[in-house]
Order: sequence, then structure tokens, then C-alpha cells
Amino acid sequence: MPLTAYQLRFCPARYIHESHLPAVLLRLLPALPDWRRQSVLNAWLLEQLELDCAFRMPAQLGGLALYPQAALERTLGWLGALLHGQAVRQVLDGARVRRIRAQIG
Repeated sequence: MPLTAYQLRFCPARYIHESHLPAVLLRLLPALPDWRRQSVLNAWLLEQLELDCAFRMPAQLGGLALYPQAALERTLGWLGALLHGQAVRQVLDGARVRRIRAQIG
């Protein structure tokens, strides 16, 4: 499920990787099945990790940080393919491209 801007700012438990959790919380996770949704834990994480809530999300990103993981990976894959294609076109001249296309068929 995608994150909202509010969750990105105030709910670090929603998206934090377990390797970044304080050791004391890691020990408690087995007893806290729904820990990612608990407001008390989110407030505690904000304090413990000294996360600043007063940041501005760059408008140029277009909410990229809010994408679900699978959609983000797919979008970045398409972006990588697009950039790779542009780089190849800059390296190859028209005559060389026609020869390659003719050889490929």
C-alpha cells in the first residue's frame, strides 16, 4: 500500500528497515505484531532516531517517495532503460545504426 505524505513524515515505523531499528525495539518485535501501525512507537522512533519532521518534499520528485515498492522498482527500471537507450543513441551515428539494424534483420 502506498504511503501518504503524512505517513512519510510522521510514521517512520511504516517504512523503516529493521536493520535501522534501535536494539531495544528489535528485542520487543516478537511481542508487537502490529508495531508498524502503532502511533506510540512512531513517536518514540521520531525521538530516538532524532528524525526531523519539518522537511519539505522536493516538488521535482513528484511523490516518488510515496510509491509502493513494486511500482517504484518498475518506474526506476523503465527510467534506466530510457536513459540507456538515449546513451546508446548518442554514441551511435545514423549510418552505423542502419548497418546494425540491417545485420539484425
